[in-house]
Amino acid sequence: MDDELSRIIYNYDEIKNFYTYKPGNISRLSPHYDYIIITSDNLVDALSDFKNYKESLGYSVKIVTTSWIYENYKDKGEDKAKAIRDFLVDKYLYNDGWGIKYVLIVGSTKTIPMRHCYPIPNNMNLRTPTDMYYADLSGDWDSDGDGLYGECFDDDPYFVGDVYIGRIPFDDDGTVKNICNKIQGFENDGGGWKEKALLLGAILTYDNENNDSGYLKTDGAVLMEKCKNNLFKKAGYSVKTMYEKDGLSPSRYNCDKPLTKSNVINEWKKGYGIVNWESHGRNNSGLRKIWSEDDGNDVPEGFEMEYKPFIESGDEHSLSNDKPSIVYACSCNNGNPDDHSSLVYKLLKKGAVAFIGATGIAIGTMNWRNKNDGGLSSLDYYFFEKFLSVYPLIGKAFYEAKVEYDWNFNQFPGEWTEYQNLYSFCLYGDPSLKRLKTENPKVEIIRPLNYLYIGNTQIVPTLVMPVVIGKWITVQAKIIFKDRGTRIENVMFCIDDEPIGWDCGDKEIYEYDIGKPVKGLHTIKVVASDSMDGRGMDEIKILAFIT
Repeated sequence: MDDELSRIIYNYDEIKNFYTYKPGNISRLSPHYDYIIITSDNLVDALSDFKNYKESLGYSVKIVTTSWIYENYKDKGEDKAKAIRDFLVDKYLYNDGWGIKYVLIVGSTKTIPMRHCYPIPNNMNLRTPTDMYYADLSGDWDSDGDGLYGECFDDDPYFVGDVYIGRIPFDDDGTVKNICNKIQGFENDGGGWKEKALLLGAILTYDNENNDSGYLKTDGAVLMEKCKNNLFKKAGYSVKTMYEKDGLSPSRYNCDKPLTKSNVINEWKKGYGIVNWESHGRNNSGLRKIWSEDDGNDVPEGFEMEYKPFIESGDEHSLSNDKPSIVYACSCNNGNPDDHSSLVYKLLKKGAVAFIGATGIAIGTMNWRNKNDGGLSSLDYYFFEKFLSVYPLIGKAFYEAKVEYDWNFNQFPGEWTEYQNLYSFCLYGDPSLKRLKTENPKVEIIRPLNYLYIGNTQIVPTLVMPVVIGKWITVQAKIIFKDRGTRIENVMFCIDDEPIGWDCGDKEIYEYDIGKPVKGLHTIKVVASDSMDGRGMDEIKILAFIT
């Protein structure tokens, strides 16, 4: 050690007796993984390239198999969904676990189940599958212990995304590889097509339907116009719209083209970063509701209605995976996980890179006019409000939208209709997906430099690395590059990959006083994370005697 110090420090002979060195063990935290992939044993190899890709972006990724989870967390008699959630509860916190932020479930619901929830208390007729159960790790989903999860009034889910969940709902390795490659291609594509949006609005109800004055006209064009003018245009997107122009009471809003199946397919295949629609829905189709004829009483009646699909399973063959879209289906059933002919399965194979849709029925607000009116339209609006501005990663935007929706429309003791919407809408795809290509920030450590530091004071130059003697050292770093539209969210300071502290805010210099007792050769690492989850890192070696 004396030989090494004398080679680095000019005046080592003068100061060598100031401090004495006593070897000691450096305590380390358990490993941390901010990105977890939960899958079956047979898909581990299919996901290895995707794991490497996410790690190249700065994530710490771990693939966890369901067999390992069930072996370690599934008690006798407990179901698989509870075992998976128990694993996440055990590991998601940073100090006591792995620090999990994103969870990608890879497998169909036959392999990795969703939790079936019952928003109407003691009523098993409405049974809704959801992945929200894996995201909210703080709530008590069966607080009354009756085995019916997620009952309004009786149970206590919090609807907070403690982790951000996405799902690739396939069990075959070929499809999984193709979807993972599509995700990687989408994120690395900087083409202008990604800043184009296709907005589709069908009519959901007409005034005085079946002579019921409680029925008010509800036009999906209203939501799309709000999204277009308030959100997409402000974010710099070019927008194409299609609304209902057929029937006795068409949409009053102007649009680029009428909403028809041929128009949707022909336009979509040109390449759109986002496709958003509001309509009625079946498992395998988005539907137009057209008041096509009248028997003379000027009342829109059920037998006078015609339902036509504007998108349906099978249409994916006309779309492309070269320019796959982020799809939000603001309608019922399009995200049904138990029907492999549903739109979510078909579009994830071809046409979509991610899909947000309802696993069952979804509840709307008639005559919806703005985001404060509630129902599935408000959840859609909240998502894009966040995704196009403060949270440009799909999982974070989606679960933060649910938090706002729950806060505004589901205050204690709650409403079963709002529970249903919060359960039903699920995210399929990578929860960390970025809507635009961005470059990672670049970080430079500017202190300590190659000097001897005693008591945090810079003394004399050294030949190879900083030498630190005393009770602490102030480490400083600056961001020398950040991409357009991004902001630095936090800067983490580490010793030997162990996080020691953080700094945050919009500033020139980020700093932290490292006072952790360390002796010998160590690595100081500074990691900056931006609002697009980009990670930039710089590191230096130091010879430290911090007591």
